[in-house]
Amino acid sequence: MSAETAEAADFGVSRIDKAMWALWERARNSFSADELEWFAGLDHDVPANLRRAAETLETAYCNSKDEAISKDDALEIVLSVSINMYALAAIVDVSGSAVDRLRHPEIYGLKGKDSLAET
Repeated sequence: MSAETAEAADFGVSRIDKAMWALWERARNSFSADELEWFAGLDHDVPANLRRAAETLETAYCNSKDEAISKDDALEIVLSVSINMYALAAIVDVSGSAVDRLRHPEIYGLKGKDSLAET
C-alpha cells in the first residue's frame, strides 16, 4: 500500500462504527431491496444487547466496590463495553439508512418492488 493510498483511506480514529459506516457508504447503492431489508432489520436485537451491556457495567461497578475485581479488570470491562457500544451504534446507523433508502426510493433511485414506499 502506498503512502498516498494509506492517507486516502484514513477515516480518523480506528473504531468499528467508523469502519462499518465507511463500508456501508461505499456499498449501499449496490444492494437490492431484499438485501436492504436485511440491513434494515439488523437493529432488531440492539435493545437486548444494550441491556446486557448495562448489566455488565452494573456488575463490574458492584464487584469493584466490593474489590472482587481489580481496577485493571474493571477498566478492561469498560473498554470492552465501549467497543460494543460503537458496534451497536453502527448497526443502528446502517439499519436506519437502509430503512430510509427503502421508504424514499425516489431519492435513491429504487423502483417498484425495490421499495417500501407502497407499504
